[in-house]
Amino acid sequence: MKKLFITTLLLANVFNAYADIDLKDGYAGKSKREFIRTLKSGQRIELDLGSPKYVEEILIFAEGKQSRFSFADVYADGELISTLGVPGFDPDYPVVVRGKVKKIEVVARANSKVAILDFQVFTARKNYNSYSQLSLAERSQFSLDDWGKHVLESVHEMYFIMRDQGLITDQDFVDYIQPIRRMAIETQASDDARDADSLKTYMKAKKLAQKIVSAAPLFDKTLMVMDQRLDMLSIDLKTIKEDISEKYDVNVE
Repeated sequence: MKKLFITTLLLANVFNAYADIDLKDGYAGKSKREFIRTLKSGQRIELDLGSPKYVEEILIFAEGKQSRFSFADVYADGELISTLGVPGFDPDYPVVVRGKVKKIEVVARANSKVAILDFQVFTARKNYNSYSQLSLAERSQFSLDDWGKHVLESVHEMYFIMRDQGLITDQDFVDYIQPIRRMAIETQASDDARDADSLKTYMKAKKLAQKIVSAAPLFDKTLMVMDQRLDMLSIDLKTIKEDISEKYDVNVE
């Protein structure tokens, strides 16, 4: 549980840098207690944006408050867009919206008890910057932190695109997305002062490259559709793997 909580905090720090609305700060004159609280059967949290506003995605951190699974539905202007099942494999739930919305609601289902730990709203359209288009000189200077950040962003974007197109299952998420993301978070959180030649740095880099290799079935799926974004993301992840292999002279297959 401690490891899971630490992972949640790291994820929160990664995404907080880009969140436009973090309801831990309250919103539109309402205190955070209106949004960050525990919901029981039928209770809801309502976020009224005042007028229709473009929302790229929302990120909800939730925790089940009973021994069995709890569920909460997420609505955008009355339309069901996602269901949170907690406790899950991770307590963070990204929900893609990509449209204009006036009201977002989270409603606890019958016989459920869900604690909303944080609720973030992203209103800026996602513009992905391709890693593979960076010059060799720039890439050669990268450290674990840089690789962790780029892998995390790439996997995050790939997941959303594939989910929107119905190309990924819950099992794919557990088998491929989750392991890469966890390792990327570990590298993202590595100590900047650590020497690049240290054994710990080498082992983390090697593990990150191995997680990318193990996700080969996921990359193969992107080749089945004509989507340049997915192709570029696959190339980026494989390029990072090659850059790690080159820098540490390790063969990862």
